[in-house]
Amino acid sequence: MRFDKTITPKELLVKSPFIYEVVGSYYPFFLKRKDEEYWSYNGIVEITNLIDSNIVNEVNLKKNWDEKIGLQLQNKLNLKVRGATLGLVPNYGGIVELVEKNNGLAVELHFYVSFLVNIYSIQIVYLRDDMVVERPQSFLEPIVTKGIEKLVISPVEYEFYNEFKLVESFIEANFNNPIFLPFALEKLRLKGLEVTYKDEENCMIGDAFFHKAFPINYGLGNIPNIIGDENYKGER
Repeated sequence: MRFDKTITPKELLVKSPFIYEVVGSYYPFFLKRKDEEYWSYNGIVEITNLIDSNIVNEVNLKKNWDEKIGLQLQNKLNLKVRGATLGLVPNYGGIVELVEKNNGLAVELHFYVSFLVNIYSIQIVYLRDDMVVERPQSFLEPIVTKGIEKLVISPVEYEFYNEFKLVESFIEANFNNPIFLPFALEKLRLKGLEVTYKDEENCMIGDAFFHKAFPINYGLGNIPNIIGDENYKGER
């Protein structure tokens, strides 16, 4: 399934006024990362300060992530949880190992909580070591690489439902008024959106909140099997 639709900020305002307001308050639409004005925008300055406080500050990172979230959740699940906070990005992230790798296939639960109004995401990820991934440029050959074979985007029976709901409940209990970002919004590309940590135009709305430890076919919008409710918790 491909997800490469691009919408304008005006279209986002109609589709989700709340997400429009949050993204617009932090990111200057249609300014480039290379522009001096981009980095002096109040929202970008605040993102930079949040990253400095929550990630660059190793004491806070250990206290707020390693001890408060990672270790406690690992004890609740009785499963290994490893960090997935990838560089200078506006989120905490974690990966729960649901099924150890076997014959090149691993199953993981990925969760991310943004520093921007505690927007969060939970997904079950089936990772294959040797997927054939098509690339959008017609002149480029497909490549064999690590890829997402299946992505579960909401609680689904028989797809580690209990683990999904436990992580969801844990986030709801440990962060102030967290908001789940539905996949229907996360996957949309937003015209004029450039995020601080990625050299790319028209980033996905999800990129405004988190940088995920996903392989190349996620960024290409080329995942064979996506299951679940794309609008899960969208009413919030």
